[in-house]
Amino acid sequence: MQNFDSLHFLLADELFITDRVAVEGGDEKELQEVENAKPPFEFFGENKSQTLILVNEPLEDLLKSREYDFLLKIMAAVRHTPNEFALVNLHNQNEASWENLVEILNPKQVITFEVDMKTIGLELELAEYEIKLHESIKFLYSHRLRVLLGDTTRHKKGRLWKALKMIFTND
Repeated sequence: MQNFDSLHFLLADELFITDRVAVEGGDEKELQEVENAKPPFEFFGENKSQTLILVNEPLEDLLKSREYDFLLKIMAAVRHTPNEFALVNLHNQNEASWENLVEILNPKQVITFEVDMKTIGLELELAEYEIKLHESIKFLYSHRLRVLLGDTTRHKKGRLWKALKMIFTND
């Protein structure tokens, strides 16, 4: 059990603690600004290499799925861990617009697993496994992760691998 009785000797200003954040002086405007600083969409990863991965998977918990495990293997093959990329599952995320994604994640490359760019407000046509440069950003369109998992001929996986090597060896 913690005792905060002596805390007033260290702090000259009043400190108000809310259920979300501690705001010095209790300014409601500051609290609102802190709440608004949260991104309007959810993403996973740290995005250190500014690689945006877009999926639209109606899975309850994508991070515990075979598809996510497969994605981790794909990205590990090009020496990328979740520290290097940002994964956005667009399923039930209406606020993930292209404008928001660029403003918050500032991608240098975008890998989309069967996500049409129009769904995020970007008028850009992409061909399967062909790299397209748009506004200095490399785009790659691939089949869904589930489709790639079932690719017994390895034709689609091979095309994806070639395209990924082109993106990540020419950085």
